[in-house]
Amino acid sequence: MFIGFLAATGTLLMWSIGTYAFLRASRGIDPGLLNRVRLLIAVGATLAKASVTGGMWPWKVIAATSVDAWFWLGLSGVVGLTIGDLFGFTSLRILGANFLEVFESHAIIKEPFSLLVELSVGRKGTDYDIVSYGGDILAPYTLRPSDFNISILQGLKTDFVRSRIKLGYFFREKKDLEGYLELNVRYSRNTQEKTLWLFPVIGIKSRFYNDYRF
Repeated sequence: MFIGFLAATGTLLMWSIGTYAFLRASRGIDPGLLNRVRLLIAVGATLAKASVTGGMWPWKVIAATSVDAWFWLGLSGVVGLTIGDLFGFTSLRILGANFLEVFESHAIIKEPFSLLVELSVGRKGTDYDIVSYGGDILAPYTLRPSDFNISILQGLKTDFVRSRIKLGYFFREKKDLEGYLELNVRYSRNTQEKTLWLFPVIGIKSRFYNDYRF
């Protein structure tokens, strides 16, 4: 369990560093060019790893892979990486993330019960005086303060804490259905105001449902 915790923490750290690096790069060069370079590096690194672990030369790894596998790999690359990342890098360049956050999630499942606890703590630059600092993704980019010298946490500095606690029950007759009771907590403060938001939820969902509300 301790090794798993270290692996999860390392993954979070590497992902955060990589995202910050791409954020800085996307503001310096065209997002499309950045995405193509990133994909080229990813393909080369993956091919090198497959060659080392499989004990084969790169061209033999390519020849040994079935057409069906290449099809699904290419489809996932086009949809998930090429298109998705292009939009993502473009949005980072225009809007900026403008927040720093630490996120922790723990899940315990002992059927028929499950427990999920999530906690997020961070600081963000909130928009004010009709100037867009990236807080509202639907705001026109013409409302940003300038085209240069943009930095994280510009705007009204706001500290926030978000938490969710969910207790679930898997129905014995239909184990793909889960009834749940959860409590959502949102707290934020800045020099102008403090807000506290509590929202309980009761519902039924599929256990295969992807939940991105937090």
